[in-house]
Amino acid sequence: MFNEKREAIEREIQRLKTTWYTPQKLAEDEQIRVFGQKLSREANLHDLLRRPNLDYAALMTLPDAMPSETLADDVTEQVEIQVKYQGYIDRQQGRNQQPPRFWRLSGCPEKHGLRQKSKGIRRSAAETQPAPARKRWGRHRAFRG
Repeated sequence: MFNEKREAIEREIQRLKTTWYTPQKLAEDEQIRVFGQKLSREANLHDLLRRPNLDYAALMTLPDAMPSETLADDVTEQVEIQVKYQGYIDRQQGRNQQPPRFWRLSGCPEKHGLRQKSKGIRRSAAETQPAPARKRWGRHRAFRG
């Protein structure tokens, strides 16, 4: 059941990407009714659904926009969510690949055995610099008698 739902969502998203509308294909009053403005260039249903003022139900009122099979409400809801928020979803998945920011700031990876390699230049610079000289109090030239 879960796989069938996921496949139905993917099929519908692919159908939205391949269904194109041009400004000449739709009447001007139809464009204003659905989009709130005239189309300036051709666009597929996928790109139109990404607009914040449109939803799936409004797009399906266009001629030839309805899918050939009847989709369940939860499938159409998931299609709309995935299309509208795909950028956010991708960004979140990218963040999950990186170590959390607080680890980089707090030294937490070292505590969990996830120590990152330090830069070689830093290590070699630390090894070649002489240790700072100790200050000797009372031996300054100005105080010599």
